[in-house]
Amino acid sequence: MRPLIGNRVYGCDDCQLVCPWNKFAQAAPVADFDVRHGLDRATLVELFRWSAEDFDTRMQGSAIRRIGHERWLRNIAVAMGNALRASIGERAAIVEALRARGRSIRAGARARALGACARETDMKPFDAVIDAPFGKVGIRADEQSVREIVYLPDEAESVESHKPLAQEAAAQIRRYFDTLSMRFDLPLSIGGTAFQRRVWQGICRIAPGRVWTYGQLAREIGSVSRAVGQACGSNPLPIVILCHRVVASGGTGGFAHHPGEGFYRNVKRWLLAHEGVSIA
Repeated sequence: MRPLIGNRVYGCDDCQLVCPWNKFAQAAPVADFDVRHGLDRATLVELFRWSAEDFDTRMQGSAIRRIGHERWLRNIAVAMGNALRASIGERAAIVEALRARGRSIRAGARARALGACARETDMKPFDAVIDAPFGKVGIRADEQSVREIVYLPDEAESVESHKPLAQEAAAQIRRYFDTLSMRFDLPLSIGGTAFQRRVWQGICRIAPGRVWTYGQLAREIGSVSRAVGQACGSNPLPIVILCHRVVASGGTGGFAHHPGEGFYRNVKRWLLAHEGVSIA
């Protein structure tokens, strides 16, 4: 039954999404029902990194606190293992988080989650890994289309491709780093849900040197900022589908499902600066 649970941590999440009576619900004016500690914006990996002290502090006043930190980690590990729509970059972050936890969660939950991630990615190597001004770029392609582009840290091992399409993708990405006016011309395997594809098509309408906020893009496609942000983070083909051109109303915003400072936000800053945009 575990795969059928999906990447939801508690059954009440299903009620919120599926129950037909929720369409009549109104926001409660009672402060006790307000979202706390940014839980409506947190990723599973972020929640999984909570220490026992974080859990006790942030779950004060919540019934979830009664299950304890260990079961909290177990539930999130199962959810991460079932995150089947996650991009390969997201699944790599999940695997890293699970391995970092080591023996602090029960071996069964950890093994199931790692196994699910391994099955989804098939642990396929990149067909090409090239140098970039901010680190490396990994490319996965088959004979017909480019399937995924991933930002990688500088310590990633370079891979010289023997596949013609991966070689062409690498050449075009290098030209983008050198020439802002470069336009990509590659066969792409985009995938994703219908909503995600709407978001990615909207991104493609943003001109070089310009940015839209998540709210602007949401209005353009008839959605809401949070959903648009999640779809931007799941973009499997950054650089080609230039999701770094979508920013928060008050700054750079997250990138590739990484909301805080670090490698991914620095990549986003470099790409924006490369296109003549300066955002703190």
